[in-house]
Amino acid sequence: MMTQRMNTMLRMRDLKLVTKRCKTSLYAWIKMGLLTRPVSLGPRTVAWPADEVNKILACRVAGHSDDIIKALVDQLHRDRQADEGGDYANV
Repeated sequence: MMTQRMNTMLRMRDLKLVTKRCKTSLYAWIKMGLLTRPVSLGPRTVAWPADEVNKILACRVAGHSDDIIKALVDQLHRDRQADEGGDYANV
């Protein structure tokens, strides 16, 4: 059974404000596995689920290592696929 969840989506400008990072740093985090990949909202529009971003930032604030954050990001990606069938943008 698919779980329905309501979630705020953060566009890049919002993500930059929340994380206090520039676009280049955010895409570097994605490449390193420290931030989830964006969700496609249309042909030229992507955004990040706010709950995922909040979990990752909480992990950073708690002082967890990059390895722990990478494991969280992997789990969040697996959860997406289980919930929605895995139709997400690849960066």
